Amino acid sequence: MSGDFVVEVGDASPTVMQKNEYVRFIRGAQERVMWLHDYDEIYKIQGLYEAIFVDLFKGISHQVVPDALVDCMTSSQLDLGQERVLDFGAGVGLAGERLTQLGVGQLLAIDVTHQGRLATLRDRPHVYAQYLVEDMSHPSETAVEVLRAFAPTALICVSSLNVIPVDAWTTVYDAIPVGGLVAFNVLSGALATRPEQAFLNGSNALVRHLMQADLLEVCEQKAYRHRLNSAGQPVMYTAVVGRKRRPLSLDEARRFSCPSW
Repeated sequence: MSGDFVVEVGDASPTVMQKNEYVRFIRGAQERVMWLHDYDEIYKIQGLYEAIFVDLFKGISHQVVPDALVDCMTSSQLDLGQERVLDFGAGVGLAGERLTQLGVGQLLAIDVTHQGRLATLRDRPHVYAQYLVEDMSHPSETAVEVLRAFAPTALICVSSLNVIPVDAWTTVYDAIPVGGLVAFNVLSGALATRPEQAFLNGSNALVRHLMQADLLEVCEQKAYRHRLNSAGQPVMYTAVVGRKRRPLSLDEARRFSCPSW
């Protein structure tokens, strides 16, 4: 944690849902409640995201998913230094930083929030070749040109897929060539043989479709503890790395659109 502030768990109820979790942020005489997923506010304070999700809640997805992607690259005898990875939902750049530490060549970041870009430029300015702030459901001509020029060979999406519209996912998925690697993580319940009702639409259903409809040839699939919740219980995710086998059409993806998006 930073010596400048302290964060504490705001609700230790075993039944609290992830979307309702919050923390108390304390800096000197200042104390405020911050919702755990109010990223724009969290990103404004240097080191706060890491203090919450890595230090307090023991989050490890920013390491697990990049490590799995690099393992598959290595087993495929790819030259890491020549790989060009699109980091979608890049946030403050923790996953990108891990990829650079592992020797991946170039990274392009895309996120929908300006605060994520500002935080990354502040804390990790040398991780990405470029950081675009863009809604990829309706990408600008500039974003399309940047993506085309970057020519990504792989895609990674860490802990963001559950809030990404299917149109946006389709845009970035189809920026990756057939044969390219795609890495992401989802709540483990989304991949259950008989998933609960909550997992029957949106990105969770789309992920199952990718894996079952010959879109993605799975190279690695690993269940792990994503982080602890505010009651100290494990939140289980599954990391998936696969090789793209065919494009994903918008009509196909929109079958899984979720109204909450």
